[in-house]
Amino acid sequence: MPEKKKQHYIPQFYLRLFSSDSGQKTINLYNILSKKLIKDATIKNQAYIDYFYGKDLIFEKLLNDIETNASKIVYDIVNDKHLPKHNSDEWYRILAFTLIMHSRTKFASEEIIDMKQKTSDKIRALHNGDDRINKENFIREEAVLLNMEINLGAIDIAYDLVCKLILNETDIPFITSDHPVIFYNQYMEQKNHLDAIQE
Repeated sequence: MPEKKKQHYIPQFYLRLFSSDSGQKTINLYNILSKKLIKDATIKNQAYIDYFYGKDLIFEKLLNDIETNASKIVYDIVNDKHLPKHNSDEWYRILAFTLIMHSRTKFASEEIIDMKQKTSDKIRALHNGDDRINKENFIREEAVLLNMEINLGAIDIAYDLVCKLILNETDIPFITSDHPVIFYNQYMEQKNHLDAIQE
């Protein structure tokens, strides 16, 4: 197999935290579309697309370096049940890793491709179908890279956020997904849509 052909959009080290065996090589998964439960699926064969980040491997290698650094911090958190100090180097790395995790998935790339297409269609409609408006979609690699650039650009906005560690003290294990990071604005719980527009 060519070098780094399988490019994972969910890091394997992360999936190992949800592994179903002591060797951390398999994971139980549920396929929503087919409604099938698959036990002991091999982690290395999950959440990847061939050359998802491109064949030049530049971004794949960069992500590998980021994952290597983040994995050490994540495993320390899991083992010690303690978060990095706010504004420490480790805290900053986890924040950046989380933003990248949100933007690098298959879902995230499809979302930005869809957004670009709808925006182009809307602009074209406002200009009576003017063919000079770009009709081409992003290719997937472009969408992923743009999305990561946008999310990392938000790191200054997110810098004041604090981390919270949730410990599972039940017999029901945590689950994850192929798009594991969710953005949620708690401030908007107090607002309705019209309030947000008026502000």
